[in-house]
Amino acid sequence: MNAPAFCSSCGKPVVPGSAYCAQCGASIHPALNPQPAAAAPRIVEPRKRYKDKIAAALLAFFLGGVGVHRFYLGQWWGIFYLLFCWTLIPGFIAMIEFIVFLCTDQSRWDERYNDGASKGSSGSGAAAVVVIAVVVGFGAIMMIGILAAIAIPAYQDYTVRAQVSQAIVLASDARQRVTSYMEEKQALPPSLEAVGFAPTLPPFVQAIDMDPESGAVVITMAGAPVQGQSFALQPSMQDGGIEWHCAAIDIRERYLPAACRH
Repeated sequence: MNAPAFCSSCGKPVVPGSAYCAQCGASIHPALNPQPAAAAPRIVEPRKRYKDKIAAALLAFFLGGVGVHRFYLGQWWGIFYLLFCWTLIPGFIAMIEFIVFLCTDQSRWDERYNDGASKGSSGSGAAAVVVIAVVVGFGAIMMIGILAAIAIPAYQDYTVRAQVSQAIVLASDARQRVTSYMEEKQALPPSLEAVGFAPTLPPFVQAIDMDPESGAVVITMAGAPVQGQSFALQPSMQDGGIEWHCAAIDIRERYLPAACRH
């Protein structure tokens, strides 16, 4: 440390490095009152990112098949997960690691992945919260996509089956008229117009016709996914009279009522 300086005029102590005395205003030679030595600069080591156990476990569960959890832990060999993700083996390993991460004691986790630093001392828990939010958001989107992929086709099938059932009810009038014509004249009618069948068709039914050779009432559907596809109500002569049964022509049987499937 430098020795304290005093004013040569009044003898009072002066502030180190000052050019004038604060008491009497006399000028002080710089050699008699040098500047205090500057303190050595403090070297601050960069704080390492804290690797949260829950965040790593969630990454292993949702994105472990491509090694994202290993990149989060700063392990470059996560690239092998990415290279072999098509084999599904990394995904299986990641599921095991998900369980291992959750079962690992917190102190042991910090010792292994954070050089012994705890979450509180690192002060970087916010990064883990962001990672968890991103992973949960990704998982929610994935689950919504899976549910949509299952629910949308199922709802579409349900809608088509309901429309087919309504078309069968509509065609039942044609069936009854053909039955009456056959019982009365012992012959097949030439067309549905000949038996007085001319209904107003709903948007999901393209046409209702009759095969003059077999007497089958053919219903052709409209709209995706059964646009232009048909099924038929077919008559057959039995001892007790005429019986009808339905069958697919080119429509998938899953769209037909259970009684129409073979």
